[in-house]
Amino acid sequence: GHRLVVMGTRGLTGIERGELDPDPVVEPAHRFGLEFHPAARLYVMPNIAGFVGADTVAAILAASLDEDDGRTRLIADIGTNCEIALRLACRPENRITHVVTLVGALYDGAAFMLPFGPAFSAALRRPHSWRDAEVLQMIRAYRGRLTLIRASEDAVIPAEIAELIRQHASSASDCRIVDLPGVDHRVSERSAQDAALCARLAALITD
Repeated sequence: GHRLVVMGTRGLTGIERGELDPDPVVEPAHRFGLEFHPAARLYVMPNIAGFVGADTVAAILAASLDEDDGRTRLIADIGTNCEIALRLACRPENRITHVVTLVGALYDGAAFMLPFGPAFSAALRRPHSWRDAEVLQMIRAYRGRLTLIRASEDAVIPAEIAELIRQHASSASDCRIVDLPGVDHRVSERSAQDAALCARLAALITD
């Protein structure tokens, strides 16, 4: 039959569904006001945790990170999924040899399991809460390479986060911080209009 699959960040899937329930949804598409085949079923992919949305789930499935067949895989994302990328890299069975974070964020361990909502927002807004990120202890065992890309004009993600990751990545074979001069947090928008920046990011990611 006809199917429509929706994936997105934690907030976007909540908006689409009109609620913030983390469970997956399988419902008739017409119930959500979608102009699709009248018999179509809508599948809203599940969210893992407070800030781990269905977009991350979809990326993991699309890249077959759950399979172990020796192939090299690449997932590219910006911002909030830095924490998830580092957590995945810290699991030896995933055999991730190079992690590139782009204006990456870390989160207070207490916020990681909170549902998306006021309590989650309060945990994130606590000053310097990212210093309590659980992944900072996990990353000590990572032996691959790390490339931490910062935007010099970023007013959203503190520059200290990259320094903190590098400080804790004591076993990494290489850990470099790359600054993008004159670029703010909207890296994806800027790179879509700046061919040189786009080429530089591509080179850093595929190096």
